[in-house]
Amino acid sequence: GSSGGAFALEQGELHVVVTGGATEATPAESEWHPKGTDGYVSSHIVTAGADSSTSVQALYRSESRHIELTGRIALGTTDTLSFALRDPVREATAALARALHTAGIAVDGGWSVSWKAGELLGGGCRSGAIAECARGERLAALTSPPLSEIIQGILEPSQNWMTEQLVRTLGAELGEEGSWSEGVDVVEGFLTGAVHVAPLDLRLRDGSGMSHQNLVTPRALVAILRHMAAGPHASVYRHALAEPGEEGSTLSRRLSGLEGRVYAKTGTITNVNSLSGYLVRNDGREVVFSILSNGSGLPASQVREAIDDVVRVLAR
Repeated sequence: GSSGGAFALEQGELHVVVTGGATEATPAESEWHPKGTDGYVSSHIVTAGADSSTSVQALYRSESRHIELTGRIALGTTDTLSFALRDPVREATAALARALHTAGIAVDGGWSVSWKAGELLGGGCRSGAIAECARGERLAALTSPPLSEIIQGILEPSQNWMTEQLVRTLGAELGEEGSWSEGVDVVEGFLTGAVHVAPLDLRLRDGSGMSHQNLVTPRALVAILRHMAAGPHASVYRHALAEPGEEGSTLSRRLSGLEGRVYAKTGTITNVNSLSGYLVRNDGREVVFSILSNGSGLPASQVREAIDDVVRVLAR
């Protein structure tokens, strides 16, 4: 099944509560949410000694559409673990059907997910179209939080799934289909048009930056940060970024001593570490900085320390 889509739950995460057994080598108990299809999670986690650490791996079995958990947990302990929610649209649909059933609402003909555009769905509706169905009737709606709250939920903890969903929404609001590729085009158009980033300084392949095919220069990131600092949403954007000592942010345990003086976004994938943002120097002047590293061949922790050293030098 697909790994993405507009209809999804729980920030794209599967939460599993694992409880070790009363004796060693016995199976551990597992509960998970959101609850979608029956048997979506199968657990082969065993109970280890009381001094053991929790070590659990999740493997998605695409042929049977379920997640298999293996590993260990200490005797009598309970841990809550999070994994990527694979096949999220199907699981969200199943969860909706489960909620309707629990509420006593019957669903005629059961549920299914159509990935093929243009299929007739009844009520004048076709799959793949975001326009309202001709004879459809809205039963309920959820109002989104303002974008200022959403970007804070994205930038502070570096929440990748929300970024991908936001890109799809940009495609829906400013394009025609609400597709992922449309959203990326909207972002690229804004950055090269309104922000005046040189087209050769930027290559986008997704919303979150998780793909190794994404390319960006420090010059482009500085241009974006300067553009936001000069605009009407400068304060909202700045405080949506991570800050040293800020609980739950990517800088919560970095750059101590620079609290209230650094507002920045990390960028971390395999062999890539970066930090870009705003810094108030010792003399009160503010600078915009962008530090990017890739292919260093060094441990990520060592690269992060070096990046932080550069920021501390800039702060003098």
